[in-house]
Order: sequence, then C-alpha cells, then structure tokens
Amino acid sequence: MEYVSASSTLSAKNPEGTFYGWVNVSKSGLDGAGAAKWVLKEENVGVMPGNLFGQNGKDYVRISFATSDDVVDQGMKKLCRSLDQYKKNH
Repeated sequence: MEYVSASSTLSAKNPEGTFYGWVNVSKSGLDGAGAAKWVLKEENVGVMPGNLFGQNGKDYVRISFATSDDVVDQGMKKLCRSLDQYKKNH
C-alpha cells in the first residue's frame, strides 16, 4: 500500500521484515510527539511518537501493520488527512 498526502506532508520508508512502519511527519510542522497527539485528538488514530525509540526518531511516528489491511488503510488515510489539515491551518 502507498499513501500520499495531498500536500506531500508525509513520507515513509517500506518496512524491512517487520510489521511496523516509520512515517516522517516533519513537513506538517509537527514533530512525531506533536503529530501523535494531533491525530489522536482529531481522528482517534493511535500512533507512537518516534522519539520514544531514540532521538533520531523525533520527526517520525511509528505505525503498526498488525491488523487488517482495511484498518491500516483507514488509519493511514486519516493520518494523511489530519496532518494535511494541520499544515494548512497552522
């Protein structure tokens, strides 16, 4: 699956042998911690702030693929939509 936000706010790397993915959210104007709080509040989608896994993860959120493809698809669309909206309004 590939997700592209309307304003190119997000970028991601393909996971290599794991069921977690890392999404760079820095172009939204938020760091990973801020993005995790924002998307939970706005869309009720839970992601992990990357800084919890070390300083190099501060501009990332970690997402899990350990659910159905439909749930991942819905969550990623909500993540893209909410961070695009944040970038547009802030």
